[in-house]
Parts: sequence; structure tokens; C-alpha cells
Amino acid sequence: MFIYSVWHSFVHLLYPHTCISCNTALYSHESIICDACRFLLPRYDFAKKIYSPRLIGSTLFQFCISYLVYQKYNSKTQKILQALKYDGRKELSYQLGKWFGQELEQNGLFLKADYIIPIPLHPKKLKIRGYNQVDGFAQALSETFQIPWKHNILIRNTFTQTQTKLSRAQRWENVANVFEVKEPSEIQNKNVLLVDDVFTTGATVEAASVALQKANCSSIGVVTIASA
Repeated sequence: MFIYSVWHSFVHLLYPHTCISCNTALYSHESIICDACRFLLPRYDFAKKIYSPRLIGSTLFQFCISYLVYQKYNSKTQKILQALKYDGRKELSYQLGKWFGQELEQNGLFLKADYIIPIPLHPKKLKIRGYNQVDGFAQALSETFQIPWKHNILIRNTFTQTQTKLSRAQRWENVANVFEVKEPSEIQNKNVLLVDDVFTTGATVEAASVALQKANCSSIGVVTIASA
């Protein structure tokens, strides 16, 4: 164990990992994001939102909370999401979920539901990217709050263009009727936590909720990595 520790420190010295946010070399105890950047991450005010119902489109969600505030133009959150979605840093998803779970617990806030369900990617996009960027986040929250993680109940049946450059109206039109529930009996009368990466207009979670409501789930809450 001692030899491994020395070797690991030596390799880290020669080939240091860098923080994805500020590009400084990470210390051996740090992972992915340096302690300074982690401390400065713009948190969403989740403490005031977790018990507040929210109407999005035609759906009344039990609550809608996010870990980080999404800010454009070279912000820390933007760099993190860029690395997660487009640079292959899928380990970020799980790490963010662990940190969020820890901070919720430290604030005496506990997620409660029967299932955690991530917003799915279309199989074509999943093949291109190689992973769903919200799966790790959902899995980490599942482990923290002991809520079963169900990644194969909700499916995306239509390949859609990216939402990034679409207007509000175009976003809603782009995702209308693209989701369906594979086994409706599994979520009938169940309380569901829907997990996504970024909440902007609410179009995606609204579209997914339509499919979940058709399967007669009892209630829906929304948790996202970031919120605009």
C-alpha cells in the first residue's frame, strides 16, 4: 500500500491532473475539480425550493431543484457541463451527484420518492456519446438517499436536434411526444424523481412528465445538475 501511494504521488507529480474549471494542477486529495473552484461553484438556492410545488406547462411538479446555477460565457458551470457532455468526462456526473447529495444532507434536506428516473438519450445519441450524462448524477443521488435508480423505464423514441440554439417555442415543439414509458405498471401510483442535466424552459421535463402521467404515476419531482 505504501509503495502504491509513493508511486501514485510520483506519477501525479510528473503528469499532474488539472482542474477542469481553472486548469490548475490538482493536489493528490482532489478529484476533477480543485477545492477552490468547488467552493466557488454557484449554488442554486435549493434550500428554499425543495418543498415548493411548481407549475411547468400543464404539470404541477412536487418540487423542482438544481445543484448549480447555469451561467453562460465561460462560467465554471458552463465549463463543467461542457466537459461532461462533450469532452467525455462522464465521471463528473457521479461526482456532482455525490456532492449535491452531501450538501442536501448537511442542510437537513432529504429527497424522497419511490424511483429516480433520468431523462434518457435517444439510442442513436447514446451510441455517439457513449453514455448518458445524467446517469451518474442520478445514480449518486440514488445511493445517497436509498431510492431505486431506474434508467430503463422512460425511453426516448424520437431523435431530436440539440436544444441549445432553439427559441423557447422551438424547444417545446422539439421534444413534444418524444418520450414513452416502457413498462407503465412499474410506475403506476409511484412517486418519481425525474433527473436532467440543465433546466432552462422546462420543455424537456414537461414532455417527459406527460409520458409518466399517462402511466399513472402518483407525483413527479425534478432534480437537475444546473438551472438557468
